[in-house]
Amino acid sequence: MTHDDIVERAIRWLLGTHRCNTVLKEFQAIPVDEHPDALGWKGTWSVLVECKAHRSDFLRDRKKLARVFPSVCAVGCERWYLTPPDLAWPDEIPPGWGLAEVRPATIRRIVTPPVSKLLKPPIASVYPPIYHGRTNNELALALAALNRASTRGLGEWVSARPRKGPQS
Repeated sequence: MTHDDIVERAIRWLLGTHRCNTVLKEFQAIPVDEHPDALGWKGTWSVLVECKAHRSDFLRDRKKLARVFPSVCAVGCERWYLTPPDLAWPDEIPPGWGLAEVRPATIRRIVTPPVSKLLKPPIASVYPPIYHGRTNNELALALAALNRASTRGLGEWVSARPRKGPQS
């Protein structure tokens, strides 16, 4: 299974199982150190998926700035590694991350990431530092996507779940 195959499965997983309304695919924005393979939003809740097809890539990923300093550089309220079976082990997953494996017909959750109270501030005026870093980085990605859409379109980077309701 190639990296591209895993990314396509991640997009379907975010749109389906996670019920995200919008998903960015392998989108990069210059001010953000994190370059997610797939990043989806359901309202203000975001789900990051890093796809790894090779063990060496998984091991290299753990050294990224966004993994070492997640409160400053990371994106995603919920963060997942998506790999072929047995590429990574549960004890190798960084704190706060989940691990899921791509199977022929399903995606199997191996480690579920914890839902941190720091990521969902109780009062709009009180934002812990991890919330600031995540939202600023996600805002930079979203604004870069809008800029790109205004000049070139977003067909290759964005997937969206069809909306139900009256059609005009």
